[in-house]
Amino acid sequence: MYNNEDIYKYVIKFVKLKKLKHQLHEFPSKAVIIDIWKGDFFYTINIEKEKVGLSIIGEEPEFSSIADKYYVNLNDFKNDLDKLINS
Repeated sequence: MYNNEDIYKYVIKFVKLKKLKHQLHEFPSKAVIIDIWKGDFFYTINIEKEKVGLSIIGEEPEFSSIADKYYVNLNDFKNDLDKLINS
């Protein structure tokens, strides 16, 4: 089941635990973007009302409001985020 508040809490706890540089952007629509830096990579997490998006931005940033991959299942999102950050 998707719950954007659970995802938000999970991501904040995750980045603090991993001691990753991050920045929050909150919007009137209740959408949240969390930028995460790790080494040469920059990741963005788009938390929306009904889905969460994850994007990987490499050395040459190419910004888009469309995520590389969207999730509606919290466990699938957690697994992919963990794989990315721990690789």
